[in-house]
Amino acid sequence: MNLRNTIIYLIGVPAVGKYTVAKEIGRMTGAKVVDNQLINFPVFSVIGYDGTANFPFPHGASAQIEKIQRAVLTVIRDFCPPDDSFVFTNVLDARAPGDKAWFRRIERLARQRKAKFFPIWLTCDAEMIRQRKDAPERRARRKDIDLTTIDWYLQEFEVLKVPHPNALTLDTSHCRPEQTARRILEHVLGTDYGASPAISADRSNGYEAVSGEFMSGRARSSIGAATVRRWAKDLPPSGDVLDLGCGHGAPISEALVDEGLNVFGVDASRTMIAAFRARFPHAQAECNAVEDSCFFDRRFDGVVAWGLMFLLQPDAQANLINKVAAALKPGGRFMFTAPYQVCEWSDILTGQKSVSLGADAYRRIVEAAGLILDDEDDDEGQNHYYFVRESDGSEGGD
Repeated sequence: MNLRNTIIYLIGVPAVGKYTVAKEIGRMTGAKVVDNQLINFPVFSVIGYDGTANFPFPHGASAQIEKIQRAVLTVIRDFCPPDDSFVFTNVLDARAPGDKAWFRRIERLARQRKAKFFPIWLTCDAEMIRQRKDAPERRARRKDIDLTTIDWYLQEFEVLKVPHPNALTLDTSHCRPEQTARRILEHVLGTDYGASPAISADRSNGYEAVSGEFMSGRARSSIGAATVRRWAKDLPPSGDVLDLGCGHGAPISEALVDEGLNVFGVDASRTMIAAFRARFPHAQAECNAVEDSCFFDRRFDGVVAWGLMFLLQPDAQANLINKVAAALKPGGRFMFTAPYQVCEWSDILTGQKSVSLGADAYRRIVEAAGLILDDEDDDEGQNHYYFVRESDGSEGGD
C-alpha cells in the first residue's frame, strides 16, 4: 500500500515509540521517516551527547540543529517528488516557543506540498517507557536514555497539543509497533482517502456506527450479569480478568468489578471504549480489534468474551480461542457465549452476518488449544455459555 503526498507527524515524550512506529508506517506504505534523531544525530555525535539530562550541552549548538531542520524541510519542499509521503517524529514542549514554531513549519510544509497532514500524539505508561529507554539501540542512536527523568516527563512536562481536525491520540503501552502503525493508517485513510477495504475497514464489526443505540439498550438490561458473577466466584480474589469486546462496560465488566476483580477491556469501537474508560477510570483499556490486540502483554486469571465470538469469521473464532489459551494463567478460566447450534443470522443492530460454529466445533477447537470445556449453560436471555479452563497441571496423562 502506498500513501500519496501525506505527512504524518508523531509527537510524544521520549520512548513512547515514535521511531519504531514511524518505521512500521514506512515499511507498510513506503513513506520516508524523518525522525528527530536523523536531524539531531550529526550534532549529537560530534559533541558526544550521552543521552542524559546532566550532559553539558554547548550553548548555541541547538541553533545549528535548527539549521539542519530547515535544510531538510527545504529539500522536501523543493526537490522530493510530489507523491512522496513522510513521517516526522518529535518531542515538543508546550512551554517552548521554538517547539510550537517547529510544529507550524511541518504544518506549513504540508500546505506547500498540498499534502494531507495528520498530527498524531503518542502516550505510554511509565513502566513501558522505562523498559524502552533501557535499550542498547537507543544508546547507539544517541537518544534520551535517562531513567531519572521519566516521572518528570509524565507528571510535569507539558507536551505541546495543537488543535487539528486530523489529530489522533493513541496509547502505545500495550501495543506492538505494527499495531499502532495500523491504527494510525486506519485513521489516515478513513479520514481523508475514503474507505479502503485492506486498511480502514471497520474493525468493530459495525458496532461503532450503532454504538449509541447499543449502549442505550444494554444500559437497560442486566442479562448475563448474574451468570458472570457466579463464574467470577471461582477466580482468585482481586484476580486479573480480560473482557474481550467489553463495549461500554455494562453490565459484564461492571459485574466483574463489583466482584473485586481487576478488569482489562478491549473493544474496537472508539465511542464505546471511551465510555468504558469514563466508567472505570482505573481500569486498563485498549481500543483495538481482539484479533489484533496483544492483550496487554500479560496473562490473566480469567477471560470473558460475551456476545463477541459469533461476530467473527470462523477462522478468526478459532484463532481467538487459541490466542486466549496462550493468555491464561495455569488454572485460568475462559467464558464465552455463542449459540449451541450451527447457524447464521443477521445482527439486529448492524445487519452484519453472525456465525455460530456450534457446540461440537467449539469443543474441538477448545480441546485442540489445550483447554478443557468444563460445562455449558443458558442464561435468562437464552444466551448459551461455554465454561472453559486452562489445565493447572493436575490432570496429567497416563
